[in-house]
Amino acid sequence: LQPSLATVLRDGKWIDGIDASELVPGDVISFRVGDKISADARVLTLQTSTLSVDEGSLTGESVTVQKLPGDEGLAAKDAPVQDMKAVVFSGTMVTSGSGTAVVVRTGMDTEIGKIQKGVTEAKSEEQKT
Repeated sequence: LQPSLATVLRDGKWIDGIDASELVPGDVISFRVGDKISADARVLTLQTSTLSVDEGSLTGESVTVQKLPGDEGLAAKDAPVQDMKAVVFSGTMVTSGSGTAVVVRTGMDTEIGKIQKGVTEAKSEEQKT
């Protein structure tokens, strides 16, 4: 697997190629078409008129999801992933547009991390039986 890299705002400057393992909640990341999202993050701004992300790795859906900045895309706290229009998720791909977002979850705390944790626990249970 290729490492997941991000463009991060640090000390007022955009830095390319930061490893996803170095991201922390509160970091501001930038992304554009073709980028793999490195952490779960709340969309702050769009730098294009629209932003679409392929969330098939999380939801199994074959259609891309349009994202909205700030409060425009807010969903209920317990809403399913596909209803969270203001959040980009780790491991998903930007299919159109570009924007910035603030990191809210990293590593195993991300939605894809929760899936991985579930798979690992299921394998562990399977081996016990």
